[in-house]
Amino acid sequence: MKKNIGQAREPQGSWSKWLCLCLLTLSFFGYSVNSVADVSGRCPSTNDLALDSSLNGAIDHEGDKDVYRITAPSDGVLTVFTTGSTNTFGSLRDANCVNLQSNNNGSDGKNFSIRREVTAGTYYIIVRHRRPTRTGDYVLLNTFTASTASVDSVGNTCSEATSLSVNTSIDSSIDNAGDYDYFRIDLSARSNLKVQTIGSTDTYGYLMDSNCNTIASDDDNGTDANFLIEKLVDAGTYYVAVRDYFGSATAENYTVSNTATAAIQPADVQVITGKINTQCAAQYYDSFQVHSVEPIIQETCTIFGCIKYTVGYKTKMKKLDNCLRVDTFGPLNVVARSAVDQAQSSFISQFKSCTDDAVNSTIRIGVPAAVLAVVADIFGAGGSATSAVVSWMLERISTKIEICVENAPDYLENAGKSVLDSFSSSVYWDRQWVYWYL
Repeated sequence: MKKNIGQAREPQGSWSKWLCLCLLTLSFFGYSVNSVADVSGRCPSTNDLALDSSLNGAIDHEGDKDVYRITAPSDGVLTVFTTGSTNTFGSLRDANCVNLQSNNNGSDGKNFSIRREVTAGTYYIIVRHRRPTRTGDYVLLNTFTASTASVDSVGNTCSEATSLSVNTSIDSSIDNAGDYDYFRIDLSARSNLKVQTIGSTDTYGYLMDSNCNTIASDDDNGTDANFLIEKLVDAGTYYVAVRDYFGSATAENYTVSNTATAAIQPADVQVITGKINTQCAAQYYDSFQVHSVEPIIQETCTIFGCIKYTVGYKTKMKKLDNCLRVDTFGPLNVVARSAVDQAQSSFISQFKSCTDDAVNSTIRIGVPAAVLAVVADIFGAGGSATSAVVSWMLERISTKIEICVENAPDYLENAGKSVLDSFSSSVYWDRQWVYWYL
């Protein structure tokens, strides 16, 4: 079964017709509220996936996620990946739905691929589109290899990886069928890192971060049938995993090498936050009353002096202005704190434009719905209708900002996440007396 986000609640109480008007307004502006829930979209899931199997799946709608349960019968190596034209993002989670490893670009740059040593137990696989607003079909495959005692020349996991000094090489070999060799590289500065093998063995290589998550992989970009990976990376620890392409070779020799050249540091990016919008989602007046009665004084002056006297009275009235105010807080600007080249400056400008559009377009759509929601609350919803609309506005802003982040290059991804985290909103009654004279 497929999962639809934004599950609608059954209208209840005397305000149901007003809530329906809110939903109708959202629909008029091009946003639908789905009503079908799907357990396969949440973790934990009961949608079982057999070991060493494949199945056809689909991201059916915006924000869709598919969750599968898989059970490892013993300690071993679990590999999960997709094939097809859809740009997939995959996550592997433990029995408590805690993320263990994620990936979005396997061997072909589109399909995710995760390989991880696991202990016996239950695991969950989550598949979604790399871009939350898009859909597409995919084929999900998995393989499991039980752990066996073997003698190997180098480490077989990230924790057992053999150290590979920067700008050096090591001679090694695939010792047995299914063998993976792991190497550790420690970089002291941001670098353009290049790792590859040479030799007659048809190798497949992975580059992993300090948490053993795959960040790049390759098959034949090197000479002959050797892998070659080049990537701009920050200072830190990285792992290289090497295997035989077919997974069945034994006693196959190869040489793995790496080079790292210092990279120009990207500009530090600062997100300046504050109140980006304040509006009265609804407004009405009550408590009309007399504030005071004031005399009208005139003054007459002659050669003998001036005389002040009362010629009448004027009444000062007051009424209470009730404004349901919606304040939205977020990025006022995204600026570089140090000099950047023209391309980076141009992108920062585009990134800011993207985030600004996410906020402004949501406000244009959401405020009319908020007005109807306030009316519903006045007639008995007790604030729940307005709260639902505001929550929808914030969720839409977050989704659009995530798209901005996903389109960002590496040097702005952290800034993009900071922008996303900076959004908040508050809804409150702002009441002030208004005065006038009759």
